[in-house]
Amino acid sequence: MHQELVDTFALAGRVAVVTGAASGIGRETARVLAQAGAAVVLADVQGQALGEVAAAIEAEGGKALACRTDISRRGEVAALASAAIEAYGRIDIWANCAGIMVNASILDTDEETLDRGIAVNHHRPVERGPRVQCHHRAAAEDDGRMKGSARCLRAHQAQ
Repeated sequence: MHQELVDTFALAGRVAVVTGAASGIGRETARVLAQAGAAVVLADVQGQALGEVAAAIEAEGGKALACRTDISRRGEVAALASAAIEAYGRIDIWANCAGIMVNASILDTDEETLDRGIAVNHHRPVERGPRVQCHHRAAAEDDGRMKGSARCLRAHQAQ
């Protein structure tokens, strides 16, 4: 990566949670965030591949925590956020890169597959990531680390 880009977008001291981090866009997002200096918390249902991504990031000098997570399950998303905060004390970035692609007509797709696709591709990314991040930012505001983030939490609570 060009050093000028790295310097411009430096994320040293920041923590990024990346869903779908075991492959594709999620994996590359995690790698770039780590190269920019962020500690990355990797989430995916593909546990073995997730561990390989974490090992690769650490081999390049980055910090990575692999958390096998099914983002279609609320409790697992909450546990992911807790793991990030427990490990690194904060969450600054939440990148929802997980997704499910079904290569079939909607008429040929069973209800369970449709429900899972909607949960992963729409509901959990929209409802959980931003709320977790805003909640943490509002808490951090109390100790002076961040300013102006309480309105973010209030906006989500009003919805």
